[in-house]
Amino acid sequence: MVQFYRPVLLDSSSKGFGANPTIRGWVDPELYDTKPSVMEHASPKCTFVSAVEMLLTDKGGLAKSRLVWAGDYAENEANSPYNLYKLCTKETCLIPEESDMSYYAYIVNHTKGQFVDKERALKYTNLHPLPLLTADGNGYGGQGDYPTEHKLLGYWTRDEISLVKHRPTGLVEIIFDLA
Repeated sequence: MVQFYRPVLLDSSSKGFGANPTIRGWVDPELYDTKPSVMEHASPKCTFVSAVEMLLTDKGGLAKSRLVWAGDYAENEANSPYNLYKLCTKETCLIPEESDMSYYAYIVNHTKGQFVDKERALKYTNLHPLPLLTADGNGYGGQGDYPTEHKLLGYWTRDEISLVKHRPTGLVEIIFDLA
C-alpha cells in the first residue's frame, strides 16, 4: 500500500504530540497534480513542494510554523482517535501559488537552531530534504516511503521551519546525506 502524505502547518503552541494541535493550514498535493507519496514530494523538481516552501518564507506569511509532512498511516495524536493527516479539514486547506524557490537556498529549523543548504542536499541525495526531514509516519506505508531507516527522516517533525535566501549565521548546518 502507498502511504499518502500532506504537509501540515501547526501554530507555535502545538508542541509535541498533543490531543488537539492547532492546524494553521495544510496543502493538498492532488491540487498540484502530484502523487501523494513522500518520495514523489522529495523529487528535486516537485512544484508542489515549491508551493509549500513559499508559505514558509517571509512573503508567505507562515514562516516559523511547526511543519509536519503527515502520513495517513502515522500514529494517532495523543488522546485522539485520529492522526494529524486525518485531522485536516477543507476549511484549513491552503492553495499557495507555485514559485521558483531556488533563491530561497536554506531551510532553517528555529526550534533546533539548525539549517540545511538545499543545493548541497541535492548533490548528496538528489532529494529535496524538506518532506523527508519533517515526515511523520515514514516506513509505515511501504511503497512511496523512503526505503530505509535513517536518523534524519522525521528529525524535524513539528519544529518551527522557514526558508531564507542567505546562509544563516549562528546556526548549525545539518548535512542532508542519507547514505
